Amino acid sequence: MLKKNVLLIFVLVAALGLSGCFSFLKPTTPPVASKLDISAADNRNAIALSADDKTMELTALVKDKNNKEFMVEEEEITWEVSDTDKASLDSQTGFTVVLTAKAEGEVTVTAAYEDLDCTYKIAIFAEEPQITAFSEDFEEFEAGTPAETEGYTFVGNTEIVTDQVEQGDKALKLVAIEGDGEKSDPAEFLPTFSETLSNHCVSFLIYKPSNAGTFNVYLQGTEVDSGFQLTNGNGFRYRNTEGKVSSDTEIGSIPLDEWVRIEFEFDDELGKYSFYQGTGETRSTIGTDLDYLPGENGITGLRFRHQGEKDTAIYVDDIVVTVLTFKDYIF
Repeated sequence: MLKKNVLLIFVLVAALGLSGCFSFLKPTTPPVASKLDISAADNRNAIALSADDKTMELTALVKDKNNKEFMVEEEEITWEVSDTDKASLDSQTGFTVVLTAKAEGEVTVTAAYEDLDCTYKIAIFAEEPQITAFSEDFEEFEAGTPAETEGYTFVGNTEIVTDQVEQGDKALKLVAIEGDGEKSDPAEFLPTFSETLSNHCVSFLIYKPSNAGTFNVYLQGTEVDSGFQLTNGNGFRYRNTEGKVSSDTEIGSIPLDEWVRIEFEFDDELGKYSFYQGTGETRSTIGTDLDYLPGENGITGLRFRHQGEKDTAIYVDDIVVTVLTFKDYIF
């Protein structure tokens, strides 16, 4: 009996050993180059000739079908630029090259490895364009009643506060107070732009408590009221070509009792705007390509209006208006 057990163990060990020995005979698929990517530091895609540094470093990376790096020799990657009068490369081969801008315009850089290639577009400007058309974070104001400021109009119960902020140290507080009629007396902030705008993005932070009533943001300079309304709940309604809001124009909602960033883009030539929550990678769409009735001379400013429930406060901060024409350029 003992001999049979020993023989059985020997057979099992031999079988396991042989299976391990012959595992190398199983066919394996070698990795294959499937993709070539070009990247620039900080995702840059624009250069200003007026800058001290007119260069941009570009890196090429070959990947396999699993998006993992595929090892190649440095000299196997080749580079070229579409217009050598506008830009030049310091090398025609290698993992990394440096492009130097020479003249205004747009160039396309191409990297290639065997039958793979990839392109990267770079815009060259004489000077870095002014992307920010307006900004206000209220940090320069003293706490309390806002001081008279050129281009700004404060209406009703408005205050610069330090106790309810999302970023920085200060924010604007708007309080609706009891009026003579059925409605509360409004609290408003109306900034006027230094020049009329036509194709821009408005971005700001807002803290709207539950049951604070409605809150409105308007574009100044349109034929009829344009912009949007936050309802007494959390509804988001845009103003149509008649300047009206209703359940028919409700296109989404926003969170209450927390700071939220709202952005809206407008094209005053087309009379179109689009609305978003969040910014950058966290940005989500509320509604796009919605019609409003533009004026004759462009957008002259903004109007933030709280005329909701009396003795309720809504907070606004970090208002930034940027030029959409250049929003995709990173210098």
